[in-house]
Amino acid sequence: MTMSEFEPNRTILVLKVTQTSEHFLKIDYLCSMIGLANALFRFSPKKSHPNKPEIFDTADILLDLSSSTKTKFIKDYQPIKKRTNIGIHYKQLLYASKFSQFLTQNATHVPDPHELYSLVTRSLDAFENGYAPEIISLKAFYNFLKTEGFPVRATWLTLLPKEQQIQARNLLQTPLDQLNNSPQSDDLAQDLLNHLSQWIEKETDFKPVSF
Repeated sequence: MTMSEFEPNRTILVLKVTQTSEHFLKIDYLCSMIGLANALFRFSPKKSHPNKPEIFDTADILLDLSSSTKTKFIKDYQPIKKRTNIGIHYKQLLYASKFSQFLTQNATHVPDPHELYSLVTRSLDAFENGYAPEIISLKAFYNFLKTEGFPVRATWLTLLPKEQQIQARNLLQTPLDQLNNSPQSDDLAQDLLNHLSQWIEKETDFKPVSF
């Protein structure tokens, strides 16, 4: 256990919220200090909770570390940023949820939690701001593999036909706000994302998600 794990104050990204009983929510979250973790949040179903955790939140939490069990409990939860626009649009919600699902299943041992936290923050902000979810996801999965140390540029990209390699590099290297949104670009990103998902399933031990 690292010293960071003894730190009760944390800024987190909420990746998953699961109601485990009538009074508890299990919060799977990402923290720049320790990476992927989870804790329980107690609530009363008979009371309204303005600060109730929601998926895709950025929040400051205070953990109760006094328990002798491995289970951590959240004493205080203060949202910093709520990304409610993601839930308004079906495709944004679908692709953002797929990315979060992939992370909760696979990001258990990351070499640089801070770098991953920054990547996920950028990705969720992009989903929130309404950029094409196919392109966001392509960038997010590709860059996740890079942070994990996989030679995705030297291997996956070289498997693509030459013209598609050029198109893929353009999508991956160009900032979202400089890309021309078009159905053709979205379709291309989807094809590349499907291809990358197949590569992940074949070349890594990660649990894949399908699109």
